[in-house]
Amino acid sequence: MKKQTYGHRTPEIGAKDFASGWILGVRHLSSKSAKGSFWHRHNETSIICCLRGEYAYEFHGIPIVTLTAGSFLVIPAHVEHRHFMAVDPVGERLEILLAPAPPKPMRHSVFTQKSCRTLHSALLKRALMPVKCEKALISECRELQSLAGKTAKSLSDEELGVARLLCQLVLYRMTHPSMPLPKRTVVPFEDIARWLEKHLGEHIGIDRLVAHIGYSRTQVFTLFKEETGLTPADFLMRLRIKKACALLESTGMPACDIAKRCGFSSASVFNATFRRQMGSTPIVWRARNMRQLP
Repeated sequence: MKKQTYGHRTPEIGAKDFASGWILGVRHLSSKSAKGSFWHRHNETSIICCLRGEYAYEFHGIPIVTLTAGSFLVIPAHVEHRHFMAVDPVGERLEILLAPAPPKPMRHSVFTQKSCRTLHSALLKRALMPVKCEKALISECRELQSLAGKTAKSLSDEELGVARLLCQLVLYRMTHPSMPLPKRTVVPFEDIARWLEKHLGEHIGIDRLVAHIGYSRTQVFTLFKEETGLTPADFLMRLRIKKACALLESTGMPACDIAKRCGFSSASVFNATFRRQMGSTPIVWRARNMRQLP
């Protein structure tokens, strides 16, 4: 009796729950201790994703297939198999059961019947060999397994909807690589410098700079280091000092007005920063370097 029923436990989320016409169930397989394994076969195509541990499968007439964490195995319908040495080891797996011949899609299928057949055919081309999962795929399998661990009866309508979408996404990813991330738009550093010069009199925090460039904070810091050897704040400060020098040299504008125009928060901050960078106060520097005004 055990030989007949082994491997045929009712899925936690079944065909009626998925209502896709193609997905017949999802099983949450987790074992904290080893148990016996018996030769058996399924009427469905079985896809097993290993999330923890290592599983070796025996088939008639082909070498043993070893499934490690982060890989999946497709077992076609009616193919007899068992765990190596008749031992079902400790670990965690997600099992998806598919109809061997996809029928007409039901209301919750995101794929047409033709697409279901195409995906099923692509999965069978990978049958009886371990396939490494991409990071996105293994993450989605873990989430689906977590939902299956609750069983369909305890899932909310929203969680059941997520399980339906996740399962179909997992099946798609198993035959298609993840969509490549769009290439980062390269912003010429000269354009960034011009934008900073244009807005020197305004408050320019790192968040505003990040939003303008469209990079992450890390990418912004890396860009400035590569181009100037400075942090964004240091580069901005040097632009402000450079602008202040130009105004001190060519105009009679009061130092407090220059401080405001160049984006310094106060005249005292301007004086201290200028002295630190130029070796003298703005007034002394002007006396030494001011051009002869007409």
